[in-house]
Amino acid sequence: MARYPDAIEKKVVLTGDAVTSVAKLFGLFSAGSVSLPLSGMKAYDNERAPTRHNVVRFSRWLIPSLQLSPYWLDLSTGNPWRPGSYSFSSPFFAKEPDAANPWSLFLQRFKEEISPAKWSAMEQGGWENSVQRCFSFAKNLELCISAYCGEYQKQDGYSLSITVRDTTFPTPEQELAELQACAEKGDAEAQHSLGCDYLPLEGGNSLLRADFAQAAFWFRKAAEQGHKDAQGLLDIALGRLHAEGKGDSEE
Repeated sequence: MARYPDAIEKKVVLTGDAVTSVAKLFGLFSAGSVSLPLSGMKAYDNERAPTRHNVVRFSRWLIPSLQLSPYWLDLSTGNPWRPGSYSFSSPFFAKEPDAANPWSLFLQRFKEEISPAKWSAMEQGGWENSVQRCFSFAKNLELCISAYCGEYQKQDGYSLSITVRDTTFPTPEQELAELQACAEKGDAEAQHSLGCDYLPLEGGNSLLRADFAQAAFWFRKAAEQGHKDAQGLLDIALGRLHAEGKGDSEE
């Protein structure tokens, strides 16, 4: 039964040779579980609701497996973001190791999987750079871990994202190319989605640099066709451009 009204709880079960290695990154050296708070995941955007968590369970019974649960399919969370893929992210956390934060502990273990040169480049590159490692599982599933480093509220820290996807579905690069083609042909929904990909406030797209001018360009195209959400997001993008003293070339 779902914990929130009209939400459907799901789970992802991973099996295969990589299970034990990934379980160790979560601190699961034997059968057990860990609870991970999710970034910005309030039930139905209700600030009084508890922060949502994903629970990662490692089992050695019969076939070693790693289970991610629960996640919610509803209008509030919009997960999974695309067919065949499910992503979730950590809240921002400080650079200083925190033994009480499961994400901080996860990062310390994950750092050992990355070369020092790549890790240093990620830390110096700000939010636009990341390091990633992917693991293959049975049934065409792949789990990718990405780490980011940057400043938030005048404090340096990290954010982590974990994506599980079915490799038989199109890759993010293929999806982005298709989205851009549809937007250029005048599809209002595609124009709105592409604008969101350029707007970090909406989660952005790791394949694109944040660009408020491009976001404004595509939101305007969608708004001109009557897209109900595009106008509000256009105002956000334009506001950010004006705050940065850049204005908007189309105005």
